[in-house]
Amino acid sequence: MADKDILQSVYPHIGGQENISRTIPRENILYVMLKDAGAVDLDSVRQTEGIEAAELERGRLALHLAGQEEKENTMAQDYQKMGEAILEAVGGKENITALTHCATRLRFNLADDSKADEAKVKAVKGVMGVRNQGGQFQVIIGQDVSFPYDVIMKICKLDANKNDASAANDGKKKKPLDVVMDTLAGIFTPVLPAVIGGGMITVVYTLLTLSGLVSAESNLGVFLNFLGNAPMYFMPIMVAYTAAQKFGSNPFLAMALAAAMMHPTFQSIVASGESFHILGLPVMLVTYSSNPLPIILSVWAMSYFDKFFNKHISKVVRIFVAPLLTLLCGSVLALVVIGPLGTIVANGLTVVFSAMIDHAGWLVTAIWGAFSPILVMTGMHYTLGSLFSTMYYMVGYEGAMMPGMLVSNVAQGAAALAVRFASKDEDTKALALSAGVTGLMGITEPALYGVNLRYKKPLYAAMIGGGVGGLICGLFGVKAYVMASPGLISLPIFIGGDSMTGFIWACIGAAVSIVVAFVASYVMMKAEFKKNPENA
Repeated sequence: MADKDILQSVYPHIGGQENISRTIPRENILYVMLKDAGAVDLDSVRQTEGIEAAELERGRLALHLAGQEEKENTMAQDYQKMGEAILEAVGGKENITALTHCATRLRFNLADDSKADEAKVKAVKGVMGVRNQGGQFQVIIGQDVSFPYDVIMKICKLDANKNDASAANDGKKKKPLDVVMDTLAGIFTPVLPAVIGGGMITVVYTLLTLSGLVSAESNLGVFLNFLGNAPMYFMPIMVAYTAAQKFGSNPFLAMALAAAMMHPTFQSIVASGESFHILGLPVMLVTYSSNPLPIILSVWAMSYFDKFFNKHISKVVRIFVAPLLTLLCGSVLALVVIGPLGTIVANGLTVVFSAMIDHAGWLVTAIWGAFSPILVMTGMHYTLGSLFSTMYYMVGYEGAMMPGMLVSNVAQGAAALAVRFASKDEDTKALALSAGVTGLMGITEPALYGVNLRYKKPLYAAMIGGGVGGLICGLFGVKAYVMASPGLISLPIFIGGDSMTGFIWACIGAAVSIVVAFVASYVMMKAEFKKNPENA
């Protein structure tokens, strides 16, 4: 149980929150300074869950909190209760056809959406919000999402490897846009930890080499360099796995297909420029590393071969004949038709986005900076993000989405942080401080759903700050050269090209976003709390 939750539990036994002048947290002890010590019922305080002992001396109440092991057990019990409560609120395990999760959300595919009680889900302790979009019922938890996910998966006895296939075939009629959004989110979301991890390692490598602490030619420098680049280079293989899950195909055959398209022998043929044919069919010489779109389309096409051969081949020989024919037919189709087609589409998207950035980059980045919170709330950031990322895969940098996300993320954090200074409520202060700092580092859901959306005015302030910062980044051509979650800690992803100019303007854009969002949020919330002191 968190310190603030324990404090909430003892309020009735110490004269209420208004009897507290301040609190001082220490390791396993929470000191509570009281205005009137006579209002304390010490016996009731000692019986409160999460408190091992309590002492009162000269107006200071010392709460000895449960040890780390007991805290972990209590947290596990809390997550167990949360998972069970969410499961009941969405209609029980019989109503779940599939369940996945991203960085902050549980993503349910439900047999009957009408059985899910949104109000009941929102009332569950730890739930920040609910969204029903893209054919999924999404429960926003925050960074602890994996814990209730594990609880629900265990109760429902769901197979994580079959989740996406089940979701894709749950029998519901979905709109084409919902299908696209659900598919892209399902494919790219699971690989984000690897991409972000690699991106952050590249950030560390950049900082160490620029500061002169590590030479780029040293063993450590070389190691960090290839370790950071590996997730992006082998992205097609990871995406092949998740795409196969989404399309209901064998993920290992999909990975084998992607590996064939990235094989050193084929890459040497591409590098040589000599014509290459398979059974007389010409193969377009294309490099597929770091380019997921052709692989996704190829795996989608191969999934039909996989299903067809497994359905029509006799069980006696199916185990070796079906994989043989699936991989052979899928590979030929991929190298001759689908892969080149996907590359053409990716190149076309790159041309379109490059033209947008070249002719109206300031507008695109400003819009992304201002409306990124709306995109996150609607889930469209996954779809649009996947499309804009195509430019990075093709040319090695991205100049609209990442700068826009940077200024939006830090603006969200700053707006939430302003609530910390505008509010008088200790719980609100604690939540706003935690969410604000997390937002500045690049993870915005706690700030967005826990603070900004709740009070609304901080959200408006964040959108204003993000828009102004995005305008600055767009006008001065800021580009990201590494894919990572944009925030203060990952600012070095904007170092690249022939100078530090882009990085400098990224820092300026982020700083302006923080100042504008913080000031606007503080002024608006100070006025709001003055007008409605009961909300302060």
